Amino acid sequence: MNKLILAVAIVLTMHSAFAQVDNKNTNTNQNQNQNPAKDDQNKGKTEQVTTPDEHGQMQNQWTQPTNISNEAVPNGVSRLFLSQYELAQNPQWYQTSEGNYMVSYKDEKDHMESRLTYDKNGKLISTDRQVKDSDVPSNLSQYLSSKYPDQSTQNVFIGQDANGAKTYYVIRGNQLLRFDEKGNMISMEKK
Repeated sequence: MNKLILAVAIVLTMHSAFAQVDNKNTNTNQNQNQNPAKDDQNKGKTEQVTTPDEHGQMQNQWTQPTNISNEAVPNGVSRLFLSQYELAQNPQWYQTSEGNYMVSYKDEKDHMESRLTYDKNGKLISTDRQVKDSDVPSNLSQYLSSKYPDQSTQNVFIGQDANGAKTYYVIRGNQLLRFDEKGNMISMEKK
């Protein structure tokens, strides 16, 4: 369970970071989409987990969000979360290196993991939610089945930033795989 929470924390940190970088590089990223099932040159490639530094340059190092107590969360942020997600089970709060607040919880209805990121004023920055295997895009599902046939649960997450852009994430060891809404792999390499 702790590994899953950490994985979701990493995903959300990556999602928030990439949402900021993607806004600067929208045209570049649109040209980098690949279909892993069709592109033999890139089939089977995965990328090292990376995050942008303060200048937007991709780095191989990343910082884990810090686990914090409920009391350390600004009242406006925690009240907003509790008013909208009253069925959240065991919410765990984290603070990112950027000063944002993330909450990880399990949904009482479907027992899927979710994570929300708020700024210090309570503005929702991004959401990440575990996806049921049956809801994973077919391209992504086929790719994961072919590359990781021995892993029955894929633990796929979908992230959505404040602008509504959606990205699928899969963490495999120390690697993060990113996919667009249609299940096409998104390269994290600098061009």
